[in-house]
Amino acid sequence: MRQPRKHRNDQTNGVHPVFSYRPPKYLSSAKWAAIAAGAVFLLCAIYVAFWFFMAGQLRDGTMAWIEEQRNAGLAVNFKTLDIGGFPFSLQMTVDGPTIAAPKSSARWGWEGEKVRASMRLWRPDRVTINAPGNHAFVFAINGGIQHFRGFAEQLNAALTLGDRSPMPLEANIAGLTLDSVQTGDIWRVGQARINVLAPQASAEKSNVPTLDVRFRMGDFSVPARLELPLGADVERLEISAELMGAIAGGPLEEALSGWRDDGGVIEVQRFSLAYGPVSLTADGTMALDRALQPIGSFTARIEGFFEAVDALRTRGIIKARDAITAKMVLGVMARRSGNGRAGLNIPLTVQQRQLFAGPVPLAKIPEIIW
Repeated sequence: MRQPRKHRNDQTNGVHPVFSYRPPKYLSSAKWAAIAAGAVFLLCAIYVAFWFFMAGQLRDGTMAWIEEQRNAGLAVNFKTLDIGGFPFSLQMTVDGPTIAAPKSSARWGWEGEKVRASMRLWRPDRVTINAPGNHAFVFAINGGIQHFRGFAEQLNAALTLGDRSPMPLEANIAGLTLDSVQTGDIWRVGQARINVLAPQASAEKSNVPTLDVRFRMGDFSVPARLELPLGADVERLEISAELMGAIAGGPLEEALSGWRDDGGVIEVQRFSLAYGPVSLTADGTMALDRALQPIGSFTARIEGFFEAVDALRTRGIIKARDAITAKMVLGVMARRSGNGRAGLNIPLTVQQRQLFAGPVPLAKIPEIIW
């Protein structure tokens, strides 16, 4: 007779089922997912705390700077100051900013519509500033007050913070209109770009410039009252120059006089102008005379010279006899370029508020009032 089969009991083998239990794979995956989510949450919490800490530092630093400027005699005010930009940047927006120096000998003031400064958290030394819209400027000159109002479609700048003075600067302007309240003069700038760098001296090169400037301006016009020789509209102006010698602080006229007396000059590596029929490129050196008016000597190539002489004669700036002489003298040196236009390689000089091409006077330069 068949004996009944005995029931297998794992306890008889000395191992309880609880000790041999293996959880399903989905539970193990869920555990690691929970750990990863917790780590991400912790990192996010740390980042959020860091952002708010940096925002507080930015606000406190700005208020401390404002208080410092007020203690130095400047009048600094604003309507509102907000910090935003979370999560990837810090943005400070200032509505109705004003800054003025009412107690200084060179009184001046500025008022803007809105200024926004921003920086990336991982690049706090790089600050971008945007200030389009309306602006107002007031400054004292020759005992009087000049008031200008302006509007810019685009006005931004990038500063690199550090030990250099002045700080490296990149600025862009587009659609700028500036008008004088007193005279009604209107200045217009289609677009402009400026780069300013303060090179640092080293053991190998000690005679470094105080400033390295790159400037480009296009489609701009000046007031007709200035009576520029070829009209008020200029197509393009480019300047690459180095300022040699430091300019001290204080009143501008005194500072420029000191810079001139110490041998200060401007080395112009490139000067390019497209103005009326004239296309000009030049390089040379500029300085200031005893009356603080520009003087300089350049080597230049000019195209469109004959058309310019005709325009100057038509406007009555030069006499017909002088126009004929200029064409005869300088025409001998003219050479045709690849574009078919006659070009001149001649020395240009600026002295006693006159521009000379070789020995021939071309135009009178308006006086600069500092």
